Amino acid sequence: VFNDPVIYGLLIQLSGEKAGLFAGLRFEILYRKVTDTIGVYHIELTLPDEMRHLEFGEVSVTLPVVTIDIYTNGNFRVDFGFPPSLTDFSRSFSVQVFPFTGFAGFYFALLNGETSTNVPKVTSGHFGTVVEFGFAHQIGVGKTLSLAILSGGISITVGGMLQGVLGWYTPNDSNLPSERYHHITGTVALIGKVYATVDFGIISASVSLTVYASISLDVESYKAILLEVSAGVRVEVSIKIIFIRIHFSFSATITERFVIGSDSTPPWTLAAPGGG
Repeated sequence: VFNDPVIYGLLIQLSGEKAGLFAGLRFEILYRKVTDTIGVYHIELTLPDEMRHLEFGEVSVTLPVVTIDIYTNGNFRVDFGFPPSLTDFSRSFSVQVFPFTGFAGFYFALLNGETSTNVPKVTSGHFGTVVEFGFAHQIGVGKTLSLAILSGGISITVGGMLQGVLGWYTPNDSNLPSERYHHITGTVALIGKVYATVDFGIISASVSLTVYASISLDVESYKAILLEVSAGVRVEVSIKIIFIRIHFSFSATITERFVIGSDSTPPWTLAAPGGG
């Protein structure tokens, strides 16, 4: 990828039998402009499958996908397998010791008001140092079953995700005091899943049932605290007759939101939407 002077990129990816030991390797480096005076180098590395997935007898270890952002002003962000959600830990570090499984990922960033997208955009001052962090994990137990034409399994997992932003605001008016901005979000979820497949050759059928419950908390400077409680169920059924497949599903979610306290006036003036 080359679009001078906005973006430059290079991707190296190997797969298939001819790649041999390096099958699964993915290396990406991308440069893009953040502002007129600041750029960022984005580097992402996924190790080859044989190096990423390690076996030590009864213990299986998977190494995380590593992402590093280096800004031309000295800011940086490192990410070791932080998941996009509590249901997708494919990028994360994992350890499996039957019947237990564990996944984890985290990130840490040292930025400022120009390179961070998670602090308010203000016109009455600026954010100097901005610290961003996140940690997520999932721990569970599972059991699989395989009896001739019948296969299936059951699993119960507990997961949690915590993300935070700390920023130090300095007003343009030197007579006014500096302020610390914070925004912390956290979620804890319990997920249970049962699945089974029956294969008669010409006809096969599979069914899965997922039940989950979660609680989330959102705490931000000068805003009311938000508490959300959710519970849901999802059922999926698939039937295959020769080459014809029929698939249908059902899901339902109940969500309750609670507001604790009320918003207050911050000491900064927000920039107009869409403005710099």
